[in-house]
Amino acid sequence: MVQIPEFLIDHQGLNVYERAVIPLVIRHTFHWGRRSQGMGADTLASLLGIDVKQVILILDELCEKGILERVNVTVEGVRLLHYGIASKLLEQQPKNLHVNIPLRTESATEEWYFLNMPNDRYKELQGYALGLLHKMQLPEDFFVDFELYQRSHNTKSHDWKAEFQRWALREQKRLFSTQKVAVYDETFKPTPEQFRLTQCFIAELQKINPQFEEPRDWSWAQEIKRLIELDGYSSEDIQRAIAWLFSAKGDWYRPNVPHAMALRQKFDYIMAHVRSFRDAKVTLPEGVSVFDLYEKEVKK
Repeated sequence: MVQIPEFLIDHQGLNVYERAVIPLVIRHTFHWGRRSQGMGADTLASLLGIDVKQVILILDELCEKGILERVNVTVEGVRLLHYGIASKLLEQQPKNLHVNIPLRTESATEEWYFLNMPNDRYKELQGYALGLLHKMQLPEDFFVDFELYQRSHNTKSHDWKAEFQRWALREQKRLFSTQKVAVYDETFKPTPEQFRLTQCFIAELQKINPQFEEPRDWSWAQEIKRLIELDGYSSEDIQRAIAWLFSAKGDWYRPNVPHAMALRQKFDYIMAHVRSFRDAKVTLPEGVSVFDLYEKEVKK
């Protein structure tokens, strides 16, 4: 575990790259209370997955701010320039301040740690992530947030693409949960089958509310499209969910789904009920019950 002094965490005027560099420098330059000879810009560039020239600019800026210092080291007769936490900065802190970093275990250098991901694998992940964000119509900044979070927590995974997909889906739900109406995008055209499912949902709403006004654009159909293409549900799932909502079994929950946006927001919960006792057999995953899902929904 890396312990970062509070005065560095609270330091004013640091950008996101500088805040990403500082924990790495601390982690790689302290071992059981002994300061090492610092680390080179090329090593940092490999860990961060960015160009070494950009890393040098970041390091120079941190040196100008008095947080890092340049250290000249000689390795096998070759003189190298390394960087470490400024000695003067540490000397100014209280003696009881914990700045010593525990020795890294060998497993910390393995590739499934995000910090030590090889540059080619990082670029592959970045390409996958940006493509997924584009498909999900989410800002590219979500990958930056994901990257900073994983680096700051030094997390590990055997499948970073799956980790990012889970992150993106969670962020998408969080983003859409703050919106009260469906998002319309004229370039995101639904298929005829998705239009049919939308009309099926609208027809059921019109049966119980004669004054219901049908949407004038594709926004509702686009929510159905997102359910299928982004959330991974099938047309059959949506058809069964609509049938359940407007049946005697789902009548109690129908007021919670007045439009297509709500249908998508509540779809996990609805499908849990639809699948729970199909063919008189419980089909929820082991350890999950409808009552647990109900309590979770009530807490929302």
